[in-house]
Amino acid sequence: MSIEVFVFGANNGAFSFPDKDASYFETTFYTDIKELPKNTPLFDVRLRQIGDQRWVDYTVLIYGLKGSRANDYIGVTCRSSQAFKRLGQIYDIMQNGISSFLVNALVNEDFEALMGEARKGAEEVRNKFIKLIETHVDLKSLTGFDLISIPSRAKGANSRLMQINPSDINQYKNYLDMVVDGCMLLISGEFPTKKFTADLNHLYTQINQTKSEFQSKLDTQEQKCQEDINIERTKLEQDYQDNLNKQKQEYEAKLNKLTKLNDELREKNSQLAKSCGEAQGKKSRCTSADDFIDKEQGVDKGLFRRITQRISALYRKCHSSAFGRIILLSFITVTIILFFVLISSTLLRLTLREESQLPNYVIDIFELSSKDQRLKPNKEYTFSIRSIANNKGDSIMTYEWIFPNEANKSRNTGMSVKKTFTGSKKEVVIKCEVTTSGDQSGTVTRKVSIE
Repeated sequence: MSIEVFVFGANNGAFSFPDKDASYFETTFYTDIKELPKNTPLFDVRLRQIGDQRWVDYTVLIYGLKGSRANDYIGVTCRSSQAFKRLGQIYDIMQNGISSFLVNALVNEDFEALMGEARKGAEEVRNKFIKLIETHVDLKSLTGFDLISIPSRAKGANSRLMQINPSDINQYKNYLDMVVDGCMLLISGEFPTKKFTADLNHLYTQINQTKSEFQSKLDTQEQKCQEDINIERTKLEQDYQDNLNKQKQEYEAKLNKLTKLNDELREKNSQLAKSCGEAQGKKSRCTSADDFIDKEQGVDKGLFRRITQRISALYRKCHSSAFGRIILLSFITVTIILFFVLISSTLLRLTLREESQLPNYVIDIFELSSKDQRLKPNKEYTFSIRSIANNKGDSIMTYEWIFPNEANKSRNTGMSVKKTFTGSKKEVVIKCEVTTSGDQSGTVTRKVSIE
């Protein structure tokens, strides 16, 4: 068995004693390893291949020391050509060496700072570690200190990292197989124990499981809420649509009722206008008949009074004799017969006169092809009054004006027309009272709708 001990570190620059492998210690422990526990011993186990020779390095490191700078460190490596069978034995030896040889020699008790020049005390510390290790090896029969050969199946070194708590160190009985297979072991009280890690993983598993269950319940509840929202939205939309349709039907019914009422009012208005026209015509005819009796026919309203006076005087003269009474009776009879003849002739002539005075007047609108068409606002229309003189329908007189401006333009100056317009915004009633030079008179009416 071959054992070597190296003391190395960083204090006013990197140093190693002995310095035959100084570059390895500097590049491996000074620059390669970052974010490791500081101000506490860290135990490092790894495979070291030098040519054809394989070694196991057991190293104690203390980082974060105050020296020439704020982050100096110190380390002691026990390099063995054989491996210690039980990892806990060499760990205890190295921890014993730290407390016995390093503390108060190279570092203070709190592992916070280097003491003096570390490189100057490195040789003395190395010799003490060698003596301590050799003592345990020589007394292996008493201490149970066993060494085993390093397997030749080494595939490479330091490709993986395993962090171990000292309380779990005896559980790694086959640690050498891990090291030979390329695993680097780091042992520190700062690392969690297996139990803590297992409990933590179990807790994470429970948390994830609880989270998954909660998320599942949350998703289910969210889905149910969304379904309820959709149902309620559908119901509200349907109620809104039903209410809208109901109101629409009610409004349509009211509109139809109002439209029907409006049509009825228009019809009644048309009938009223027609009745007014007929009444006006009758009034005109009555006035013409009265004038005929009083003026044109020469019937004196005092005629009957004078005849009565004559008959009374004649009666006073003739009533005393029978002949006189006969003459008087004959005179009265002839007078009554003449009176009835006169009245009948007058009535016959009046009837004939009224027939000639009431021609069939019509109103023509030149711009409209039929009476059903409607007038358009802000447009001028020409109206024509025609009087039908005979059954052939020949027009004997025409009177025109422009509506709505009512600019008169007469084609027959022998005709007098009095025109009036009545109605509403939707229709107009045109009424014309016509009197000709031949004393013919009459009324013509036409109702026209307006857009």
